[in-house]
Amino acid sequence: MQRFATVTVAVLLSVVAIASDSSRWIEVKGGGWEPDVLPFAQIEDDLRPLVAAAAKVSGPVLDWKSYTFQYQGQHGPTGRKYVLVNGFCNASGYHLSEQWVQVFDGGACFFRAKYDPQSRKIYDFEVNGVA
Repeated sequence: MQRFATVTVAVLLSVVAIASDSSRWIEVKGGGWEPDVLPFAQIEDDLRPLVAAAAKVSGPVLDWKSYTFQYQGQHGPTGRKYVLVNGFCNASGYHLSEQWVQVFDGGACFFRAKYDPQSRKIYDFEVNGVA
């Protein structure tokens, strides 16, 4: 009985952690497919060191919890599904579920990447430059 209670508590804590991370993730309308469930916390864990490494050249990384993430299910040229991810540290003034945040400067505050849900890998990672 005690083992069941421990497992139940661990599962509930995991669900709460995933739910809190997902509040910073906003799906942009108009994609080629709708991702049902994404491992937002895992994607963030994979992105964070990439952003930190890029920040050495492209300016400082703000507090990671200040970042917002847009995403949209898309198809590659061969039809393979991927998720386009757009990360940024300032979301004010945008209709986040209707338009992509596009900034052409700003360094590590703004980045884009693709996520392959089949292999669970990040690729085509890019950070904005600094003017």
